Amino acid sequence: LTEGVLATCGAAEERRRGYLDDPFSCHFDPAALQCAVGADTTTCLRNEEVEAARRMYAGARNKRTGEQLYPPWLPGSESYAPGAMPLPGWGLYWADPVHPSQPARASFWRFWALGDARWDWKTFDFDRDVATLAPLARRIDATDADLSAFRAAGGKLVQYHGLIDPVVSPWDSRNYYDRVVAKLGAGVPAFYRLYFLPGVAHCGGGPGLAPSHLNEAIEGWVERGMAPTALQVRSATGEEGRVGAYRGGD
Repeated sequence: LTEGVLATCGAAEERRRGYLDDPFSCHFDPAALQCAVGADTTTCLRNEEVEAARRMYAGARNKRTGEQLYPPWLPGSESYAPGAMPLPGWGLYWADPVHPSQPARASFWRFWALGDARWDWKTFDFDRDVATLAPLARRIDATDADLSAFRAAGGKLVQYHGLIDPVVSPWDSRNYYDRVVAKLGAGVPAFYRLYFLPGVAHCGGGPGLAPSHLNEAIEGWVERGMAPTALQVRSATGEEGRVGAYRGGD
């Protein structure tokens, strides 16, 4: 899948290094990898695999109503660059390493969300089970876009998100930032800045350049009023660079 994404959306340099600069703008249809009649299915996707990949790229939706429950994962997050990294992307988080026949974190639903040790993930109901989450969501979800009290207290927020994150969709951070701007107006960058890092996975890892001086960035902003115009980043091989902040609504 990642190779198909790079072939569809990547420039020559992006294909060489194994990740996209702007996967938000990549529109990849896994049908491009669909097996022809009689083809070796180890080198292409069967019909059901194409549909499964399409659902991943579409994000979690209520099967009955079509309501978006969680944003999609970005093209290119399927693996940590083909042949370049030892860990996969999606595959590392799909299945429980101890019980590979069940999804990762099924115990979250059994014991924390639903309180039912006998709950079977195969019976998941997009109406009933999602509604059961509501009381827990009110306590633990960090989705309130009203950061006015934080701003009034002099708070400063530097947030980054890797664009090949296979756990938390970068759309989640982007949508949240846009909601904060919609709530508080164009002055949000005066206290809150969001940075997207190409080729970086969940908090770190991957072939891209990850933040290298975060403490200095936030301390300079809070203590000396020096807002970070860009984040300093560095790869595992020593390559260095700078990444500018996301501008809401781009």
